[in-house]
Amino acid sequence: MKNYKPRKVFILYGGVYTELTYEEFEKRKESDRSVADKLFIPVQGCLVETDRRHYNAFYRDKERQKYLRFLDRKHGLLSIDAFDSEDDNGTDFLQADVEDVSETVAHLQLLDKLRKAVDSLPEDEKTLIVRHMAHLSAQKEELEEKVEQMNDQIYLLESQIYAICCYMGETVNFAKIRSGKNAKDTEPVVLYQKLRFLDEEMGRLTSIYGMKESKLKYFEEFLAASPIALETFAPSERCVTLVRLSKTGKRFGRSEEYANMLEQYQIYHGNTIGIIIRNGENVYIGWTDPEEIHVTDDFIMDLNPKDFKVNTGYIGQETDEQRKLRIKEERMQARAVAKEMVSRIFLFNILQGIVDGSNILPLPKGVCISKESEYVVFSMADRWLTDNQYGSFADIIKKCNTPDPKKGDSILTVLNLIPSNIGGSRYKTWSNDRGRGEKNRTHDCSVSDCKIYSMNLVEYDEPVERTTYKFNGHTFITDGDGSSLGEDCEIIGAEQVSRPHFFVSVEKAESGWRREMRGGEAGKNARSNFEVYRDEFINLAFMNSEWLLYAINNRNLGGWVIGGQRVDYAYGIKYLNVALQNVRQREAAERDIIEAKMPGFTSEHPGWMVKLSEWKIQNNVHRLHSRNVSAFLAFAHQ
Repeated sequence: MKNYKPRKVFILYGGVYTELTYEEFEKRKESDRSVADKLFIPVQGCLVETDRRHYNAFYRDKERQKYLRFLDRKHGLLSIDAFDSEDDNGTDFLQADVEDVSETVAHLQLLDKLRKAVDSLPEDEKTLIVRHMAHLSAQKEELEEKVEQMNDQIYLLESQIYAICCYMGETVNFAKIRSGKNAKDTEPVVLYQKLRFLDEEMGRLTSIYGMKESKLKYFEEFLAASPIALETFAPSERCVTLVRLSKTGKRFGRSEEYANMLEQYQIYHGNTIGIIIRNGENVYIGWTDPEEIHVTDDFIMDLNPKDFKVNTGYIGQETDEQRKLRIKEERMQARAVAKEMVSRIFLFNILQGIVDGSNILPLPKGVCISKESEYVVFSMADRWLTDNQYGSFADIIKKCNTPDPKKGDSILTVLNLIPSNIGGSRYKTWSNDRGRGEKNRTHDCSVSDCKIYSMNLVEYDEPVERTTYKFNGHTFITDGDGSSLGEDCEIIGAEQVSRPHFFVSVEKAESGWRREMRGGEAGKNARSNFEVYRDEFINLAFMNSEWLLYAINNRNLGGWVIGGQRVDYAYGIKYLNVALQNVRQREAAERDIIEAKMPGFTSEHPGWMVKLSEWKIQNNVHRLHSRNVSAFLAFAHQ
């Protein structure tokens, strides 16, 4: 990014601004140390001296704007504010894959010359050219359609060959991971419809059963040793279940380019499908080829291939270009559905080969495992029906984070946080956005991801007036009393707003070795208040275990955004686990307080923790104790 030289510099002398050229300013900096220590902010291409409070506020907002522009770029948006900025080159926010303008101009000039040459021809020759071009275009389209048909025929032929290989047992090797007695051959085989995603299921089992993640590291070992795993992934005496390594094929990690942000990464073989077969006490597992078998959702599809037939004719009044674009999109959709359906044919052929050619899952001769019968049962019931009783987890977080936290509240961080640079190195005074006061004490501090912190300090800025008004039927908010608004604006109301700042106490990384270098005795490291923003933590003071278990079982995060990324359930489950452990400990103490006041209340009201959260939020109560438990009980009996 380029650095642009300011047009002018304004320095305060005796409370009055003195105008200097940039060259004069540079000379004074060399001769006068006090000038070099002054603080400046860019205003309309000039540098203007300011005090430390305004300097810090300016660069705090500046960093926030850069953060928002980063989010825009992540979602393909272009920020108008990025142009003509004092210290940013607006072209940095343009996409890199733009055509070379010179090549485009040269191409247009060539087309213009060609068009003029054709226009200069006699009418009969121009008619011949138009007819010939139309004939060539029709031939090209016909050949392209034949190529598409040939590609479809080749895919069909390759699929038939692979299906035969599946039946012959040449594509999957099944490993026996549990041994014992087989179930009775008369017991029907249950084919479970739901595809199970391991990155979600492992985290879910950790939450519900309190299992250690170290025991869930290798899936095959876990399935072989754990009764919980057997009940989860193969619940019937004779059954078949499909599992996939990852639902999205992606994971999230800390951004290497931007502080306090996340990046998406592809999971190697994340879409691989595994087949689990259970026969009594014997359990087998085999992994398919991810290049050949693609299953994104339920095992059994209820689709009619004719519904995805490509219509190559014209529909309505569409133009030729519109028709070509529609055909391309319809063909892509049809091939995606065909790939899903063919993948299921491969799976059924693998299973039929197991039934006919081995003793793993014997069935009477002639029984087809792809058709329901007295020997084969399709489990179509969805055991995880969507429950919207409490909304999504993003809705629950909004409930808990809407009231401002108070000192002592337990919060769960959702990012690894470090200070961001503003106006220079983050190691200089007033050069990062997480500190407090006149000294930069947070330059060597950080906040860990997925960790419980106690809110150490909450501060508020001086209140400012904000006015809500309507213009052209839309509602807007502006700073000030609204006196500068036009007559066509309708003022709805005004209020005094104070911006809050939330701080947690963290250790200074450099304090230990600095003390040792100076020959000091060993002791506790120095600490500093580190600011955290509202979207970087979950306030657990208002959370309850019922909401967390609901989110764990419902798996609906509701587009929860962390560090500029919409995270999936597999990533978010770790926060649910840590939050659940903390909340359950707090609820145990709260149960004792309630039972001491009204014995039997919690057993008679199993959902008491939800009522308690609602009472806390409604009355902005952050902790239950013996002095306010009577108020809660009165609320619960309403």
